[in-house]
This record gives sequence, structure tokens and C-alpha cells, in this order.
Amino acid sequence: MLKNTHMAWGSVAKVLHWAGAILVVYLIGDGWWMTHMLARGGRFAAYSQHALVGYYLLLLIAIRLVWRAMNATPSLPPDTLPWERLAAHAGHAALYLVTLALSFTGWVMVGMGRRPIEAVLFGFLPFPLITRTPDRAWHDMLEDVHRVLAYLLLGIIIVHIIAAARHHFYKKNDVLRRMVWTSR
Repeated sequence: MLKNTHMAWGSVAKVLHWAGAILVVYLIGDGWWMTHMLARGGRFAAYSQHALVGYYLLLLIAIRLVWRAMNATPSLPPDTLPWERLAAHAGHAALYLVTLALSFTGWVMVGMGRRPIEAVLFGFLPFPLITRTPDRAWHDMLEDVHRVLAYLLLGIIIVHIIAAARHHFYKKNDVLRRMVWTSR
């Protein structure tokens, strides 16, 4: 089944979810590695690659939001408590908002360095820069915000994983199983 139903996520939603998760985890790890482990001389190429993957993530999020708007969203289990419902909606909203904020700060930042970082998607589609104005102070401030948002996103992801595990192991419902491929 490609499309979502009120009972289950469709294959497209699952692919978009897991592809996004892989890209986010990669970008968080890559960002940490670039800024803590990589020699200064190799950073521009690494930042360029990081920005490119970030643009792919931004594109994927846009597709995912459009797909989600056009499809049903599976209902939470009937025994979900009001605070759990609120936490689930707030957690998903936080995942989207912080990921978009990270993408936006990175997108602005790449045009503010001494050398703007150009990116071409799929080998032929140039991704536009928001600005081409070198500004070290703004760049440094955005870099700090970007870093804090990355750690915040990592924390939200950890809570998201714990919540999924809670549904699966403690509440013994199908919330986690609906987002993976199972033979039931």
C-alpha cells in the first residue's frame, strides 16, 4: 500500500521517514566530525558536502510535508491518554520545526562565508543561495545557533526513539510497527 490510511502509514511515508532519519543522523554526526575532528585544511570540501546533503534533506522534508498534507494520518491507539496525545503532536511538530530551522540556518550561513558554498542537486540543478554577503559576525552567530539546534534535534530524536520503544515494549501497541515493514 503506497498511501496512508487512518490505521497505517503507507510505503511512501515510511520511505520518506526513514530516508529523512538517515540523513538527519548522518548530518548530525558529520557536523560534529567536521567541527571537532577534521583538520582545518579539509573543512571547505567537507562543509560543501554537508551543505549538499542538507539541501537534499530540505527537499525531502518539503516532499514529506506535501505527502503528509495529501494523505490520512494514522490515528493514535484508542487507549492513548490526553498527555500522550499532546506529547506526540508536540514531539512531531518539534522534529519538523527544529529540522527546518537547522536547514534554514545552514542555508543562510553558506552564503555568508568568505567563499559562498555553491551546491548543485542531482548534478544539474543549482540550489540558490539566500545571500551572497560575506559577514563573519552573522556567520559565526548562525554557526552557534546551528550547533545548538543540532544538539536540540539530537535530544528530540532520543525522546522520539524512547517514546517509540515505550509504545512497543511497555504499551504493546502497534505505533512502532506501523512505521516499519513487517509481515504481521
